[in-house]
Amino acid sequence: MPGMRLRIAAPVILLGWLVVFANAAGKSGRIEIWADRSGDDMIGEQVFAALKEKITASKKFELVGQHTAEQHPGSVGVHIVSESIREPAGKSGLRSAVSFALTFPARDHTELFVTSSVAVVGPEGVSDLADSILAQVGKVAESFEQ
Repeated sequence: MPGMRLRIAAPVILLGWLVVFANAAGKSGRIEIWADRSGDDMIGEQVFAALKEKITASKKFELVGQHTAEQHPGSVGVHIVSESIREPAGKSGLRSAVSFALTFPARDHTELFVTSSVAVVGPEGVSDLADSILAQVGKVAESFEQ
């Protein structure tokens, strides 16, 4: 009987380790993103929320905290700052200036600046701006790998 248990247990243990390694390998292929935001306007908050949703739904990206990003070379920091814009008299609508900076976080709590951009956006442009930010993250991460 002891030999029979060993013959059954060995494949089960091997299978368990294969699952663990497969999960670890699957995670290592994703680009880790640490994101934060400053601002108190509605459009900026919507862009930030849309960006986080797109990261979470993506198979290419993974949303992580600052500490995790600092520990893994190749992680990308996304820093969004937004401010609502006063419309000139006679114009209606709500728009914000939304700026984002992309960085490579470092273990010493510093970051290497990579690029930045600013856009003026209204409610109709929230999803497109989040897509644009994510595309920039992909380009930055690819350039780091090369």
